[in-house]
Amino acid sequence: AKGKKGKRGELGKQGKPGPQGSRGFPGARGDHGYRGNQGPKGDIGEKGERGNDGNMGRTGGKGDKGETGSPGMNGPK
Repeated sequence: AKGKKGKRGELGKQGKPGPQGSRGFPGARGDHGYRGNQGPKGDIGEKGERGNDGNMGRTGGKGDKGETGSPGMNGPK
């Protein structure tokens, strides 16, 4: 039998929060910052174990992309 497929890579890390919103007019709230960037892709999975006939298992798939960061905070008043 062929080796088992390697484990899937871990989930990518979460993106950083967006930058702070620009300064609002006097008394008004600043704009929301931009959305953070998507986190990097997870690591590649490990190689599968050797099968009975000596064939190496296939490498696991790449992990999922991390989640998008949360929006930045409102700018100062």
